[in-house]
Parts: sequence; structure tokens; C-alpha cells
Amino acid sequence: MRFEHVFVVGAGQMGGGIAQVVAASGRQVSLYDSVAGAVESALEAMGRSLAKLAEKGGADPNDVLARVASADDLVPADLMIEAVIEDAEIKKDIFRRADETLPPEAILASNTSSIPITSLAAATGRPGGIAACARRARSRRRGGRG
Repeated sequence: MRFEHVFVVGAGQMGGGIAQVVAASGRQVSLYDSVAGAVESALEAMGRSLAKLAEKGGADPNDVLARVASADDLVPADLMIEAVIEDAEIKKDIFRRADETLPPEAILASNTSSIPITSLAAATGRPGGIAACARRARSRRRGGRG
């Protein structure tokens, strides 16, 4: 499956960054956050980041930003990436609602770093269509790569 439309839930630093990278890859992005003004702040931060990248030969910021749309609630998409606060109940609620909103073939992913992905999958009727996409940081002092 090719993910033409990606829905990002959470417009904080992580969610905004995910939305930027996905949009820069040429995909359409819908960005949602329950906090008023969060999506607008994320779009402003993306604009600043993209402008710096453009100075170094990156894509035109307006072209990338044109692929990001603000969403008022959960919307159908090929892939949902959840990047909200590390609160199991909030995440489970998002996954329950996404299970009802997104098509059955859509993949639901979480950027969780501490909540078992199986507990989020259990909140849906599609436990096989759930993915974890967090990279856990490892301490450099213990020989990790960061």
C-alpha cells in the first residue's frame, strides 16, 4: 500500500515534525490537535524550519506547506500516526475513534515510547493493522547510538 494521505494526530514538536517530513515526501497530510491554536503553531514552526532547509537547497516551503491541511477532528486517511502526550487513556480513545473513522485497510500507528502497542491495538477491532513508530533513545554512556 502506498500512503497518499497521512493523518497526524498531535501537532506538538513531534507531530509537527512528522507532518513536515511526510509532506516533504510528497504526500498529503491532515494535521489535528485538540488544543486550540496548536496546528497553527505547528504550521508556523514548519515554515521556519522549511525556510532554513530551502536556504540549503531544500524544497520550496510553500510547496511543502500546501500539502498540509488542518483537520477539525479525525479524518479518513491511508495511515494515521498518533503523536500525542504519553497518556494511555488518551491514546486508547484516539485509537478507538480512529478505528471507527479510518477505512479498514488503513494502518494506525503510534509514536508512543512507553505504552505497549498491544494495549492500543486492543482498543480497536484491527489488532493486526496497528504499528509502533517510535525510536527509543539509548544512552550514549551505555554504548547506544542515541
